[in-house]
Amino acid sequence: MQGTVTRYFKKHGKNSYGFIKGHDGEFYYFNFLSLKNEIQEGEKVNFNGDKNDKGLFATEVKTCVI
Repeated sequence: MQGTVTRYFKKHGKNSYGFIKGHDGEFYYFNFLSLKNEIQEGEKVNFNGDKNDKGLFATEVKTCVI
C-alpha cells in the first residue's frame, strides 16, 4: 500500500514513532522497528497495513522510489 507520513516523532534510540495516511484514507501507526530506511514527514512511502486490537498499524515502511 502507499501513503504519506503525516506525523513522525524522531526520538533518540528506539522510541521513534509516527503515523501514515494510507491511500485508503485510514491512518496507520508505525514505530522504529517498522522502518526499512530513513523517512521524513510529508514523504510518500510504501508499507504493509495490518490491524490488531489497538487499531491499524504499518510494517515494512520504506520511501517510494519514483
